[in-house]
Amino acid sequence: QRQMCIRDRFCIVVISTFGINWTAGFGIAIRLELLLIPIIFGIGGALIAIVGANVGAKKYNRAVIITWKGTSFSVFIVGIIGLFFSIFPDVWSSFFTDNIVIKETAKSYLEIVAPFYAFFALGLGLYFTCQAFNTLFWPVIGTLIRLLFVVIVTFSLFYMNIASPYLLFITMSFGLIIYGTFIALSLHFGPCLLY
Repeated sequence: QRQMCIRDRFCIVVISTFGINWTAGFGIAIRLELLLIPIIFGIGGALIAIVGANVGAKKYNRAVIITWKGTSFSVFIVGIIGLFFSIFPDVWSSFFTDNIVIKETAKSYLEIVAPFYAFFALGLGLYFTCQAFNTLFWPVIGTLIRLLFVVIVTFSLFYMNIASPYLLFITMSFGLIIYGTFIALSLHFGPCLLY
C-alpha cells in the first residue's frame, strides 16, 4: 500500500506539469482505481482464510484450485467495471465535475488505463493468496517492479522531451500488465507448481 501511495503521488506531481485541468482530471479518474481496492480486499480476505486452511490441512491441490478460482472472480468483477468506465468515462467524471475540459482529461485516462484494471485485480488478488502460501516476497517485488517501470519510463520520456499525458497513461497501463502478470507467473511457477 505504501508503494501504491508513492506511485500515485509521483504520478500526480508529473501530471501537474501539464496544468490544472490535467491534474484535476487525473485525480478524478484515479479515484476509481482506488475504490476498486475494497472489492479486491473483500474477496482476497476470504481467500486468505480458505486457501490458508487448505494449505494447513496439506490439501495443496485444492488450495491451488481455490487460489485461481477466487482470483479469477475478482479479476472478472474489476475487469468488467474497468471496461464499462473505459467505454462510458463520462458516467464516472460527471459525479465530480461539469467542467468539460476536466472531464476530457479524466476520459483520456479511463479510456487508456481502465481496460487494464483486470491486471491490477490479478496482482493484488494474488497478493492475498501469497500470504496463505507464506510467500510474500514475489508480490512485493512485483509492486516494486511496477513502481520502477513507471518512474524510469516517465523520466525517460521527459529526458527525450516527448512526454505527454497520453504516453504517461500508456506507461501506467503497461505497469498494470507487468504487475499482474509478474505476480501470477511467480505464484504459478513457485508455490502452485511445487504443490
